[in-house]
This record gives sequence, C-alpha cells and structure tokens, in this order.
Amino acid sequence: MANLTKTPIISVKNLVKLFPIREGIIRQSVVGNVHAVDDITFDVFKGETFGLVGESGCGKTTTGRMLLHLLEPTSGSVIINDRDVTRMGKEFVRTNFVYSILMILTGLAFLFLTFLIPARFIPGINGTFLNSLVDEGSVIISGAYIFNDATSELELISFASLTRNWPNLSFIVALLFIWIFTFTITTFIGTGMFLASPLYHLLNKRPPDFPTTKTGVIIAVFGVLSEWVLMFLVIIIGGRPYFPDIPTLIITLLGSAILIIGGVVWQRIDKNEPLDKKMRAFRKYIQLIFQDPYSSLNPRMTVYDIISEGLDLYGLAYNQKEKEQKVLELMDLVGLAPFHIYRYPHEFSGGQRQRIGIARALSVNPQIIVADEPVSALDVSIRAQILNLLDDLQNTLGLTYIVVAHDLSVIRHVSDRVAVMYVGKMMEIADTDELFLRPLHPYTEALMSAVPIPDPKTRKERIILRGDVPTPINPQPGCRFKDRCNYAKDKCNQEPTLDEVFPGHQVACWFSKEIYSSRGEAS
Repeated sequence: MANLTKTPIISVKNLVKLFPIREGIIRQSVVGNVHAVDDITFDVFKGETFGLVGESGCGKTTTGRMLLHLLEPTSGSVIINDRDVTRMGKEFVRTNFVYSILMILTGLAFLFLTFLIPARFIPGINGTFLNSLVDEGSVIISGAYIFNDATSELELISFASLTRNWPNLSFIVALLFIWIFTFTITTFIGTGMFLASPLYHLLNKRPPDFPTTKTGVIIAVFGVLSEWVLMFLVIIIGGRPYFPDIPTLIITLLGSAILIIGGVVWQRIDKNEPLDKKMRAFRKYIQLIFQDPYSSLNPRMTVYDIISEGLDLYGLAYNQKEKEQKVLELMDLVGLAPFHIYRYPHEFSGGQRQRIGIARALSVNPQIIVADEPVSALDVSIRAQILNLLDDLQNTLGLTYIVVAHDLSVIRHVSDRVAVMYVGKMMEIADTDELFLRPLHPYTEALMSAVPIPDPKTRKERIILRGDVPTPINPQPGCRFKDRCNYAKDKCNQEPTLDEVFPGHQVACWFSKEIYSSRGEAS
C-alpha cells in the first residue's frame, strides 16, 4: 500500500449503466433494462489502492470497464484528471443522426446515377426498336425491358445480334442474359446492405451490431462494374455499332465513386475513429491488467512485440535500440529475465504471463491501473508474488490502483479503501481496517462471516442469507438487499442513500447505526 494523498484522481458521480433488452428485428423496442450499475458515487485518491468487492454479477467489472471507457455509461460522470471522460462519446458525431440521413441520400443517389440517368443519354434505343428485335426471333429479350436502363438495353441489343448472326449460340446468350440480371439484382442487394446500417441507426438511435456498410459497397459497385464489363464483351462479340457514350460511363462511375466515398466515411463514423484519437490520448493515463493471463496475450507475438506495442503506438521510443532497452527495463521491473525477450506466451507459466501483462500495462507510463481479478486465475502459491509485485510497483512509480475482486483476502491485503457492491448498488465504502473491523451494512457483515479463519480451533458464527440474489432486470424499488436482510423493515422499501455514518465510512442502510449499537459496540 502506498502513501496516498487526499486529492481525488478519479471522481465518479451518479454512474449508471443499463443494458437494454430489445425485441424485434428492424424496428427494435426496449422491453426492459438490466441495471448492471445503478447510480453509484465514489472517489479514488491519488496514490491509493481502491478495492471493488462483491459477488459475481454485482457490477464491479462493469464499473471498471466504464472507468476505462470500454463501455459507454448510460448516465453519470467519470472525471479523471479533471476531465469528464463520459463526454468524449457524447461529443462524437456518431450520435448525430444527420450522418444517417446523408448516408441514406448517398445510397439513393447511387441508384439514381447508375440506373435512371444513363438511359437518357443513349439515343435511338427504345421499346419500338427492341420490339423489332423480338420480331426477328430474339425471344430471349421478351419481357426483359422492364428494367429500362441503358446498360440493359445495350446488352439486349447485342444479345439480339448474337442470336441473329449465330443461332447456335442461343444457350450461351441465355446464360449471358441471366448473368446481366443477376448482376442487376446484386447491385440492388448491395445498395440495400449499404443502407441497412444508417437506417438501423436512424430508427433505433444506436449503431447496429452488424457491419454491413463495407460489404454492401463492395457488392453494389461490383454489380454495376460487372454489368459494364459484360456489356462491352457482348457488344464486341455481337458486332453491333452501339457503344456507350462517354457521359453515360462518367455518370455511372460517378455514382460508384459517391457510394465508395460514402461507405468510407460511414465506416469511420461507425468505428469511432475520431473518438479513438481522443481515447488513445486518454488511455495513456489509465491501463488495464486482465484477469486471464492466458487469453489476454497474443500467442503469435513475442514478449518483445507485446511490451513494445504501446511504445510504438505512443511514439515513446525514437529508434530500435532505445525501444529494446525500454522493453528490457520493463521486463526487469516485473521480474522477467532478459533471455525471455524473444519467447512466446506459451513458453511461460501463468505467473510469468501475468508479469508480461503488467509490463505491457506499464509500458506507456500510466498514472492509474485497473486490475480486474489480477490473481484469480493463478495458483495460490503464485498469488502472493504478483500482489507483492503490484505493491512494490506502486511504491516505486506512484501508481493508483482500482482492484476488482471477489476474494476478500486479496482485497484486505492490497487495498487502502474498499467499496462493497451488490446488484449494481454501492452498499458500503470505508478504509480497509475499518471495514473489516466493524462492517455496518448487513450484506458486508454476511460477506465477512464467510471469510475462513486459518485456525481450526477458532469457530466463527456464519450468517446464512435466505433467498436468492434478486434479478437486475427492472429491479423493485427500495433496498436491493431487503429480501435477504435479517434487519429488514418497512422503510427498506424506500431507496437508502449512501451516507457517512462515521468519518470516512459510508453506508447505504437506514438502520446501520442501530445495527452497530445492537452488537454492543460503543459509537
């Protein structure tokens, strides 16, 4: 544990994260919400280790992900280094539905330029001329004029020429005829896929989960250009003097270019590229240590590549020699030998892999590290080594930790202050020693009673909670713990506030002082 200062480096105010439950396919409606994190407020001071503890599904990991802005909060604020990081997403143009409308107009402009306008630029091609071709025996054309675009007309004329000059090629002509209409339909399908993303965004007020824009652009442009290539081939083979004029070709290519440019712009919007630039600068100050050291490392990258990736991204090394020197320094800092530098993750034990993950997090010189269950996937014999390493790094580098865990023993060992969460709500916040000495919330008290004592002669009274953990889907009003609490009363049907009962000790319970007094402890 480091010597902390009373300067908040992170200030979380009324943070809420709801995951909507939706029904429908095209026009989705919200039928409920999962209250993963529900109106929590806390501060993290510079240089401290702040522990988030609770049962699985209580919202502690979701809270950590929102601190990193890996999840967009539903409401509330997360102020880090005097900047509200939750506004980064709100400032981004992704929420501006004008872009959705512009992309829809782009798709319609593509269809207009590639199917409607070209037919007006080629003189001498009309229904009468086509009918005369039909009368000459080109029955393949009959009924095909419904599309009435210049590309199809020119191809049909050439088909007629082929069937008149080489009757034995009727089967081949039939295949070509099928080919052109296939590409026509392909173009419409691609345009529909292109329009799907902005339409979904416009109707549901959120980006879609299916990235169809890029695929739609490729299919639509491929369909149009394939029609033109096929048309040239058939005209040349058929020997007809009807060639497309330059304006028609230019307009068609212009429509394709508009669609391609629109697709590129929308992909940038949909992928949050402008936001990524802001977030990249932000994430230099806050990094993550993952829970699983096995799946969080790329098996195709060496230790050198993994650790140096952050150095390359932020330009922290000017040349190859300096980069290698910094990687070796980080490896030494976390207890890895220099000869490990060009080995792959599968050549290391779980504890060594977690050291690689820690070195990767430290490579960009962060001020804050969120450690999500940093030792839960490790053997018991290795956990103490990693926890002591984190403690040494904090004292050396002046880091601030947010440690997410469900193991109270780990939290007690590493934390300066602890926050207890239950079904998305903050139940209690206090200094570590204070919380473990006198827990004031009934839920915290029950958690403490479940911690085993490493002494077979000591007997501890276990508090058995009745009932099940309530669902976070549209929870009932009042205290989330009321249905399992041994002290519950009618007032618990009202939502308790997180109030300071003792200096630095906050509790969300209407009867915390009464519970404290009932234990026979002097206030």
